[in-house]
Amino acid sequence: MDKLLKVESEAKLPSYAQGTIDYTINDPRGQKLEESKVRLNDNSAFDIKFKLPDNVNLDKRLLRFNGYEYVTEKKSGEKTYWKCKDYWSKKCNVRIHTLNIDDSIVHQPKFDHDHPADAAKSEVRDLMNNLTDRAKTTNETTNDILSTFMT
Repeated sequence: MDKLLKVESEAKLPSYAQGTIDYTINDPRGQKLEESKVRLNDNSAFDIKFKLPDNVNLDKRLLRFNGYEYVTEKKSGEKTYWKCKDYWSKKCNVRIHTLNIDDSIVHQPKFDHDHPADAAKSEVRDLMNNLTDRAKTTNETTNDILSTFMT
C-alpha cells in the first residue's frame, strides 16, 4: 500500500551533505586507475569523468566450452571460477574452474545446462570482435572492412 505525504504548510527540503569526497577507481585486479577529489553540488550529487587507458584490464574474458559461454565469476589463488553467461537471464548455475597458469579446465560441469547452447550468438560475437579489431588496426573504410568479412 502506497502512502502519500500530505503537506499542510510550507515543505522544507532536508539538508544534504556538502563539500568534497575523495574517490579511487580500481580495475578488477585492484590496480589503481585514478584517484582524485570531486565537489558535491547543491543536491549532494557529483559527476566523475575519466578516460580508461587503452590497455586497461576489465577482465571481460569469455570461455567457450561444449557450445556454451562462461564469464569470470572470481579468481582465487591458482584458479579462476567461471559461471554460465546465462546465469542472470536464465538462472543457469553451471560452473567451470580453470588453472590461471595455463587456462586448463580442472573442474567440468557436474550437471547439464537448463537451456540450449546458442552457437549463432557466439559466431556473431566473434564477427563483431573481428570487425572491431580490424577497424582499430587499419585505415580502411567501413565499407572495405565490412566487405572483407561479408564475402
